[in-house]
Amino acid sequence: MSAQTAKIRLSFDVSLEDRGDHWAALIEQIGTRVYAKNEQAALKRAGEMVEFMGKSLSEHVTLDDVRKYLDRHGVWYSVEITDSENPRVGRPRRYRLEQPLAFAV
Repeated sequence: MSAQTAKIRLSFDVSLEDRGDHWAALIEQIGTRVYAKNEQAALKRAGEMVEFMGKSLSEHVTLDDVRKYLDRHGVWYSVEITDSENPRVGRPRRYRLEQPLAFAV
């Protein structure tokens, strides 16, 4: 039996706030806030926080636990399970797509 790995792609909403001498970035779905000197650094730090969270979770919980957490917090994500013997063959597990629709009013 070959080993399988899972890749999760996340999509978070981040709100930025100029606080005068620094910027705050709120990662809305998980209620985590990070701080930095400027807007770009705050966005970067928010990404680093999500990456840190992902690494921490992968060491302590199962994929099903992570999916339940993400569902509970309204995080958009997709999971792709890849066979290590044939990494080009993946099995998408879940995808959420956004598609704007135009209507005459």
